[in-house]
Amino acid sequence: MRLRRYLTPKQLLRLNEPNRANNEVPHELLQYCYIQDDIFYLPPSKTLLASSVVVTSCRDANYHTIRSSVHD
Repeated sequence: MRLRRYLTPKQLLRLNEPNRANNEVPHELLQYCYIQDDIFYLPPSKTLLASSVVVTSCRDANYHTIRSSVHD
């Protein structure tokens, strides 16, 4: 939450596992998350690479690593 004071939503990306409920994430952080149809998703590579800072938990990073390798 501290980084949001210094970074815009275009600079900071917060990744969450898709089955995480939106109400589990503080409202002020949702603007930094990639959400489609009320579900957290891994954004397109262009969006991901345009971010200066990507924040995620180790568990969620592992989920996204597995997911992206399956889709490649």
